Amino acid sequence: LAVCGIPEILIPYPYAAENHQQANAEKYAQAKAAVIINSLSPQALESIIRTLYFDREKLGVMAQNMRKLAKPEACEEIWKRSKKAI
Repeated sequence: LAVCGIPEILIPYPYAAENHQQANAEKYAQAKAAVIINSLSPQALESIIRTLYFDREKLGVMAQNMRKLAKPEACEEIWKRSKKAI
């Protein structure tokens, strides 16, 4: 999503190991590239979708911020590191 510049609505799984999903989501939210919903409800989701749908400027800024977080070389880097570990 970051490489394509697609803003996110993140719903971290609260029981994930060491709460890593929340930590990852917060990095994107702090960069103003995503919105976090910690208490999922239809109303909360609808509110965020409406806000983003009607605020195209905010959505555009979020898309630009998402692109800044992109790591298009990540797959290659993981491959190189895994080959060294073998």
